[in-house]
Amino acid sequence: MRKVLIISLLMLSCWTGWAQRPIYTMNQFTPLLVNPASPTYNYRAELSFFRDEITIASGDFLNTNSLNADYVFVQKNTGRRVLGVGINALSRDTGESDLLKTYNAGLSVATPIQLTTEQFLHFGINATYVNVRTSLDQLTTGSQWIASEFRYDPNAGLGEMFTVQQLSYLSLSAGLLWSLEKDGRPHSSAGLVIWDANRPNMSFFDEEARVSINYQIYAESILYERGQLRLTPSVYYQRTGQINSYTALFSTKLFFRNDNPYDIIRSGNIDLIMRYGFNQDASIGVVLNQPNCSFGFSYNFPLGKENQYFQSGLQVGVTISKLLWKPKTERIVIESVSSRRKFDFEQDRPVVYQQTEVQQMKTELEKLDKVKTLQFELSKDFHFEHGEAVLTESSYPFLDEVVALLKENPKWKLQIIGHTDNIGIKKHNYALSVERAIIVEEYLLSQGLPSEQISTTGRGDTEPIADNDTELGRAENRRVQFLIHAVNE
Repeated sequence: MRKVLIISLLMLSCWTGWAQRPIYTMNQFTPLLVNPASPTYNYRAELSFFRDEITIASGDFLNTNSLNADYVFVQKNTGRRVLGVGINALSRDTGESDLLKTYNAGLSVATPIQLTTEQFLHFGINATYVNVRTSLDQLTTGSQWIASEFRYDPNAGLGEMFTVQQLSYLSLSAGLLWSLEKDGRPHSSAGLVIWDANRPNMSFFDEEARVSINYQIYAESILYERGQLRLTPSVYYQRTGQINSYTALFSTKLFFRNDNPYDIIRSGNIDLIMRYGFNQDASIGVVLNQPNCSFGFSYNFPLGKENQYFQSGLQVGVTISKLLWKPKTERIVIESVSSRRKFDFEQDRPVVYQQTEVQQMKTELEKLDKVKTLQFELSKDFHFEHGEAVLTESSYPFLDEVVALLKENPKWKLQIIGHTDNIGIKKHNYALSVERAIIVEEYLLSQGLPSEQISTTGRGDTEPIADNDTELGRAENRRVQFLIHAVNE
């Protein structure tokens, strides 16, 4: 009977080890369980919660709850990532059987080394305190069968005893993570992790039973990216003792844009993830990624009849994050050349020569020979009437200069942002601000400017530059903002 009990515990320990070294479908919610070097992988501080509930053949559940928090320290002037710190708390139990419970508390510390402008090597170490508890209250054995009376007695002794019913140990692990960044964001990565490098003892009996070292190797890279679509495959290999396992994931991200400042859902992407485990299981998951949060769920299911213990699983995860640093582009605010409105004619103004906006940009470029990328910003008053998005002929000379400038510099990008005053319903103001940006874009396109150089959006009445309580102030707020991203060659 002791052998049966040991086999039961070993089976549960295997499932526990699998959850502790997971290749989850949505592993973005458990970064510290993938690699202790992950805290310096990007410039974000993140807090993630993940829950996994697996149904096993006995009808019990294997429940896992994980809380991850990581923070990266950055030199603000250079953007150099100096140190990353991560904290992970994990609990695991077997449902109502209460046969095995595990509580983990881990600390990870990571630091990166910059190999080239775009390549980094991150090194991380992890120390995890593990507490494992067991209870025989819900377990039945053959010793409780009264053969002479042909009945089962739940109050009879189990005939089995543990030397201890609770044990604790410290697990030490280390990881390497190579990353390639393009355009300031991760493109490819590869990792090597050694879990339980110190081989701690985990035995409820007198005999010593040390945890096997777990070796993990993985790689991922963007395979295809065009328009709003991005495809990213990844592969994982693990070896624990004499057991090898392989896992493949495939991520399909569909990006969408929504700049409406009044909507809850903003620009982001929907990530459809498919996972195949070569131990005859698979899963599919969906994640909604927003600028400062993510939410997702996935469903696991067995494949074939070889998987006798695993039935199905459901996972949910949520992350809140904050971007701690981003590159600063040299920004130059160009003074808009003013023109009189119809209610200005009664005022006497001296005529003063002033460079056009494009002339000002060229002058600034000559001053900044060493600056490779910069951004020109100007707000143009096109004399929009309230509730209208109509260009007048007086706007054409300025727009013609913009067309000529961008044609001379095909690598430059123009973002057109429409604005309104605060009169009216907010959602209507947002739609009107987009119309004003589009009417400007349509004129630029009609003059032969390539559409690839232009993007448009609207901000409604959320960014006023003047007092909306006066007619003059509201008129100034009915404007179009130009952001020209320039490459100084």
